[in-house]
Amino acid sequence: MISFEYQNDHYTIHLTGWHLIWGLRSKIVIPYSQIVSFEPHTGAYNIPWCRCPGTALPRVIIAGTYLATGRKEFWYMRYKHNEIAITLKGHKFTRIVIEVDNPTQELANLATGIKRWSDLQLIASQAG
Repeated sequence: MISFEYQNDHYTIHLTGWHLIWGLRSKIVIPYSQIVSFEPHTGAYNIPWCRCPGTALPRVIIAGTYLATGRKEFWYMRYKHNEIAITLKGHKFTRIVIEVDNPTQELANLATGIKRWSDLQLIASQAG
């Protein structure tokens, strides 16, 4: 199962069960400050060529860490065309492409989390 957790300053992706086994990672913590963009994945599967570590079964599953020149990405998808892509800066991953049940809802939840974090940053800067 893949689940998402929204905290005041970060977003956590939890992978459990088979998802954890295929992706070889139990969670990814992403500070909101490191998110550059997030959008529905277009379906262009330009996956970096070097899998380190991870799982790949063509047309079945892509899961794990993938490397290329200047890129380190985490992918978890089963070709269902319901993935979101999160571009990052200053994080160990440059991009995360992850399968979700409802991309529109997950992107709205992520936007809400980032807005809440941004509002808290504004309040903190005005108080200090």
